[in-house]
Amino acid sequence: MSTPHDPATLEALVARLEAAAAELRGGELAPEQAAMLLDACAQAAAQASSELERL
Repeated sequence: MSTPHDPATLEALVARLEAAAAELRGGELAPEQAAMLLDACAQAAAQASSELERL
């Protein structure tokens, strides 16, 4: 499990956001799926912000 100051935690969040961005750019998601993915992105971004503040 990652510690709060583990750079791998932030790297994993960045990877999730990049993958989500690629999926959204693909344009193959239904509107409901895109909305759910955007919500997940917002949560990941908030967590990434929190991780950055801890560094």
